[in-house]
Amino acid sequence: MALCAVGILLLALSPWVDRVSPAWLPPVQALIRVWASLALFGILIALLSRAWWSMTVFLVAALAACVVIVNLNVENCRPSERTVSLLVLNTEYSSTPPVEIAREVAKRDVDVLILAEVHTAYVEDLLAREELKDLTYRSGTTPDEIGTDGTVILSRFDGVPFHVEGEAATFGQPGFRLNIDGVTVTVRAIHPKPPIAKWLNDWHQGLRDLGVWQRTIKGEPIIMAGDFNASPAHPVFRYATHRMDFAAGRWARTTWPADRIYLPFTDIDHVVTRKLVALDHETLSFSQTDHRGIWTKLAICS
Repeated sequence: MALCAVGILLLALSPWVDRVSPAWLPPVQALIRVWASLALFGILIALLSRAWWSMTVFLVAALAACVVIVNLNVENCRPSERTVSLLVLNTEYSSTPPVEIAREVAKRDVDVLILAEVHTAYVEDLLAREELKDLTYRSGTTPDEIGTDGTVILSRFDGVPFHVEGEAATFGQPGFRLNIDGVTVTVRAIHPKPPIAKWLNDWHQGLRDLGVWQRTIKGEPIIMAGDFNASPAHPVFRYATHRMDFAAGRWARTTWPADRIYLPFTDIDHVVTRKLVALDHETLSFSQTDHRGIWTKLAICS
C-alpha cells in the first residue's frame, strides 16, 4: 500500500511539471480528477487498515490535486445591468445537429455564440434559422470542407472583428471587440491544437501565446471562451489564464469526452473572464459531439 500511495502522490504532483516531454505527461496531468478520486479511496482503505503512513501520503496527494481542481480565481464584483448570455460548443467536425444549437440559443436568449470545428455550409444552415435571426454580427472565417479548422463568433452586439497571428491563431481563434451597451468587451474564441504527440510543442506554444495576448488587454473587460484542449492541471493553461476568473465558479464540471459509456473526466472547455462576473453557468449536453457545451450569463462589473 505504501508504494501505491507514493505512486498516487507523484501523479497528483504532475500538474507542477511544465514540460511537453515525455509525451504521456499532458494526458497524465489531464487525469488529475482520477488521481484525486484514487487518493480519497486510498485514504479510506488506509484508515480501515490503520496504515497511518500511507494514509498521510494519500491525504497529501488529495490536497495537492484539489489545489488545481478547485478554481481560486472567481470574480465577485458588483454586477452592472450590462449583461451578455454566452454559449460555447465544439461541434466535432460540424456534427452537432444545428436544430439543437438553435433550440438552446432561443431557450437561453443567447447574445454571443462561439462554435469550433464548423465549416461554411454548417454556419449558413444555422444563420438561416429563425432562432439565430438576431445574431447578425460575425467574426471568423470558415473553410468549405469539414475539419478542425473553422471557428466563429456570432453576436447580436455590433463590434470590430480582429485576428491574430502565430500559433495562437490555430483553427481560427477569432476575436471580436464588442460594444455592449456602450462598454467595449474583448471576446476571443479559443481552440488551440490538442496535446497529442505530433503537436505537443505547438499546443504548448499556442497556450503561451494566449497568455501573452491576454496580458495586453488592459483596463477593459475580456472574455476567452472555447475548447482550450487543456485544464487547470496543465501549467501552461494556468499561464494562459493568469489573473483571469472562471465563470464556472469554484468547481468546474467536466466537459470531455462526452460521447463515451463513461462520464467525462476532464474540463477542457472553459469561459474565463476579467472585469465580468458570472450570474449563471451550466454545462449542456449535445448529441454527436465529444464535448459538452457551456452556457453562462455574465455581467460587466460596475
